Amino acid sequence: MLCKICNSQNTGISFISANTHGRYVFDPLAGFEVYHCQSCGVFFLGGITVNSEYYARYYLPDYYSSGVSGGLLNRALESFGKMVIHFKQSEILRYFKRSDNAKLKILDVGCGSGEFLANISPDIFDKYGLEINPQGYEQCRRKQLKVVNKDIREAGFAPESFDVITMWHVLEHSDQPYELLKEARRILKGSGIIIVATPNTDSLGFRHGGKGWFHLDSPRHLILYNRHSLGFTLSKAGFRVENFKNIFYDFPLDLFWSLRKSGYKYLAYPLYPLFKFISGETFLAVARKDWLKKTISINEVINE
Repeated sequence: MLCKICNSQNTGISFISANTHGRYVFDPLAGFEVYHCQSCGVFFLGGITVNSEYYARYYLPDYYSSGVSGGLLNRALESFGKMVIHFKQSEILRYFKRSDNAKLKILDVGCGSGEFLANISPDIFDKYGLEINPQGYEQCRRKQLKVVNKDIREAGFAPESFDVITMWHVLEHSDQPYELLKEARRILKGSGIIIVATPNTDSLGFRHGGKGWFHLDSPRHLILYNRHSLGFTLSKAGFRVENFKNIFYDFPLDLFWSLRKSGYKYLAYPLYPLFKFISGETFLAVARKDWLKKTISINEVINE
């Protein structure tokens, strides 16, 4: 099977995955084929057709539910989530020198239930979102957010509309990452940045947890990246990566659940905060438009 990123034929099945979501296994016999490309290093699912039936079957109405309701634990998770959003806002502001009171126009692609947009500063950002999931979109509307229930390629934004485009754990859900990123490039200002956060296949959780990895999320995560393959993808889409960053504060218990069936847990669990910090379960890339590169389609990759 051809690689979904570099179009190489140097791929093979790495393992067979269940239907999983985080720590939950919905169907242990689902039998999704997870391929690995030896050329660019990406992992991807084979045999998946993304259409309305796919979304109806695998994105259930409670997809954006935390799974925790009420009580002290829920309040603690909400507080921690807001702290994480504060860290993300600070990361964005590192790349701008704001000498006046002009707001940064931000687009959160795949904004889910709108928690990120709702909790970043309205004094700093002019906030917009995109969410194709109807349930997520309705939650955003209830928060009175400016969100469009369309794919980025159908939203009709004008060229160079946004200072910031964020994709918090969105790219791995797309079976057409180049088309998604190329449209993001078109509507991003020349001085703007794009932030792409995604699970990391070079992480401890994936290396030692394998098909039990918290972030595997088959078949919703269609393409899984490491720094090399994400950098390759962004470059081919016409971006220049300025920084990669380990976002260890994302998903605080992901490594715990990834290692639950691995003997490695006996070493990692007693020193969990340290192992979580160094595990690299998720990471983000900050990129700008690369004016020396043209954008490229997947069909051109193999011929470049």
